[in-house]
Amino acid sequence: MADNLRGYTPFELFNKVLNTDNNSLQVDIVDATGVTVTVDSEFPAAATLADNTANPTTTSVASFLMGYDSSNTNWNRVEVDDDGNLQVDVVSTPGDDSIVTLGTTTYSETSSKGTGMGAVRNDVLAALANTDNEWAPLQVNASGALYIDVAGGGVLESAVDGIETLLGTIDSDTNDIKTATELIGTAVGTDGSTGPAKVMSVGGTDGSGNVQEIAVDSSGNVQVDLVSAAVTNAGTFAVQADLGSNNDIKIESGQVKSGAIASGAIASGAIASGAIVDVPPSDGHGTVAQFTTNIAGTATQLDAHACKHADVMGKVGNAGIVYVGGSGVAATTGIALYPGDVYSVDVTNTNLLYGIAVNANDDLQVVYYN
Repeated sequence: MADNLRGYTPFELFNKVLNTDNNSLQVDIVDATGVTVTVDSEFPAAATLADNTANPTTTSVASFLMGYDSSNTNWNRVEVDDDGNLQVDVVSTPGDDSIVTLGTTTYSETSSKGTGMGAVRNDVLAALANTDNEWAPLQVNASGALYIDVAGGGVLESAVDGIETLLGTIDSDTNDIKTATELIGTAVGTDGSTGPAKVMSVGGTDGSGNVQEIAVDSSGNVQVDLVSAAVTNAGTFAVQADLGSNNDIKIESGQVKSGAIASGAIASGAIASGAIVDVPPSDGHGTVAQFTTNIAGTATQLDAHACKHADVMGKVGNAGIVYVGGSGVAATTGIALYPGDVYSVDVTNTNLLYGIAVNANDDLQVVYYN
């Protein structure tokens, strides 16, 4: 007999008889009716650990921590980070949560919740930490405004210093303005009174660069001395030589309008004897001529004839009004000549006159004089 043979232990013998293999134990149970029920306690084969493992239908043993996802009816491994710290995501909070909605949630002193930055109310700012490097809370006043202190040498300090300097300048300027206003107030007098010690005057600078005040008489009328000047037709002053006795001043006919010189405006003795020379009568006109011009419904120029005077008449047989005037004559601006009406005018040429007829082809009859 070979010397390497050995006998089985009672356990090995029992296992060989009752087990189908080394990993399972088969037990036959006979019930009261004689039916044999076989119970196989074999464990399932090893499986790779993975997420989303389905809920097992057989006996399963796992060596990792899992959690059940009730919404998807599956199991998932619990996750940790590289350091083994458990990862937790806050998906939702209870109804009385401390998370507020920015922009809509309002504050209530007794019911509002939230993790906010707080500060200590201190109506009189004082140190709450008495040693460097100690923690100290922020402080606010009674209105909740945060106390701040400008650190020396900072940008804000420089800006504040600049503002203080500017305010000082404004204050000084305001005082100057106040003083100037007071001076102006003392310079306002009452018409006809002696007036204050200092007044605001209207003046001008003379040829030497000196300021000269404008003088008035006792009634406040401005005094004007006409040294040397002549008034042109355009209303401007042209400087001329001294108006002495050898200078003749001639006022042409029609230059002084009716009523231009008020009664009493010329004082007695203002016009020297012989200052007004008699105007000789006109010698009359040497020639007289006439012509007729047919007038259209638009501005029509009269025939050209040099003259000194002209009489223009609407022809007696005209059908309507003819308006006379310059080149821009219109019914709203011209002189209306009904049939037989006459318009007299001093003019150097009859072609300076235009007519426009209400009824086209009416005539103007003109007599002109030289």
